[in-house]
Amino acid sequence: NKGVISCYLTQVSREPPPPLPGGYVVGEQVYYTGAGEIFEDGDRLEHGKQGEVVGPMSSEGLEGTGVAVLFPGNEGAIECYLTEVSREPPPTAKEKERQAKERAR
Repeated sequence: NKGVISCYLTQVSREPPPPLPGGYVVGEQVYYTGAGEIFEDGDRLEHGKQGEVVGPMSSEGLEGTGVAVLFPGNEGAIECYLTEVSREPPPTAKEKERQAKERAR
């Protein structure tokens, strides 16, 4: 930060924060595996897009169920459920087709 930021004592701690859900860590690169979506502010989710974990999902009632991810081109982080992020890229359409053929055998 370039300037001073005021924080309440309830917002800071000498102790490290608890681990993130799913064993993710801040700065880790993840892939979005859910359906694409465009938000009113222009931020978007794109299937297969890689982003950076920036913290826990913090929406009331959803704590512990996901992580906040900053995707390139977006202004802010987007909260994603653990079922919507992966350390590995999702399969491409060709890979899905090949997997379906193998299962049909």
